[in-house]
Amino acid sequence: MFRVPHTLLAGLIGLASAASVFAAQSGDVRGWSIGYADGRVITNVLKNKGGMWTPLFPKLKEISIAASGPAKYLDVQYVSDGEDLVATVSLATEGFRDRVRVAIVRVRPGRPVRVEQLTAYGVEAVLLSLVSIEAVTAYPALVTEPSGQLLVSVEPARPNAPVYRFEVVNQSGRALRAFDFEAYEGDTRILSGRRKTERNEPLILPTQTYSFDLTIGNTAGKPWRALDRIVLTSVVWDDGAVDGDAQPALSERNLARSRAEKLRNLLSVLAAPGATPFQSVRAAFMALDRSDRSLENARNAALVELDRLQAGNGSLDSWLTTTIPQYSAWLERCEATAQTPVRQ
Repeated sequence: MFRVPHTLLAGLIGLASAASVFAAQSGDVRGWSIGYADGRVITNVLKNKGGMWTPLFPKLKEISIAASGPAKYLDVQYVSDGEDLVATVSLATEGFRDRVRVAIVRVRPGRPVRVEQLTAYGVEAVLLSLVSIEAVTAYPALVTEPSGQLLVSVEPARPNAPVYRFEVVNQSGRALRAFDFEAYEGDTRILSGRRKTERNEPLILPTQTYSFDLTIGNTAGKPWRALDRIVLTSVVWDDGAVDGDAQPALSERNLARSRAEKLRNLLSVLAAPGATPFQSVRAAFMALDRSDRSLENARNAALVELDRLQAGNGSLDSWLTTTIPQYSAWLERCEATAQTPVRQ
């Protein structure tokens, strides 16, 4: 997930006007917008799947949404479904310790959706819309990276939209675990991000290529930005070596240590001798730390499967036979990362 700078964190409430701009004309670049009660509007290029989170959103009052306190982050994740956008709107407490799903809404072209369900949690409603985006000229970005072992290119993915294809070739003999980057327009940092895998696998094996699309957001009333420079600030290798800033590697090591503890607790239930009660399995997944997005994703996926099994569509024992080795391997990777010294 990208770390989104404050200049790009915003939303839209005058979005009714933005929504009216939408026209399904051939060649239009489609975008999605979110608007807030304070009048801020932000638009991003629409992808097959995407989203954003922000700590900057208007509140009605401070009320606890969970045991860990009031809402500190607004999270919107979406998938495209034909011409529509299906968005999941959530709130999270400080440090993402608890996450509450507020609503799942379908947004259609020309029909913005106001998410009124947020008001029950002390948060002003937001407006989600599909919009058309004016043509933006993009150029290849200059890229610098600290290791000398990566071939990195950032090229426009579309001729008329702020979408860039970020491609990294690992030319070394080591697996790459993660990298951090910053994107600039001139001397202005537009955004920064970290790329890594969901379950502690290597990100790029030797000689392999990793790519993703990078999109630039726009605040209503301001011209679209076009990045021209990318800096990889930290490159973390699977053997613990770091080129550039070592802090991200130290943070990932601490995260792996915490994650390993949670996975050990989970496996102590799943792999207990004898028949494991269904409710014990569910409770073990429910207890996974929701401040860790990877653990939360694993938790949510497992609960969907458990609902399916409880409805009679499969065997819990068979599911555990497949699931336990997967989580055991994940635990081993976390323990290896936690025990590997960070070296510069």
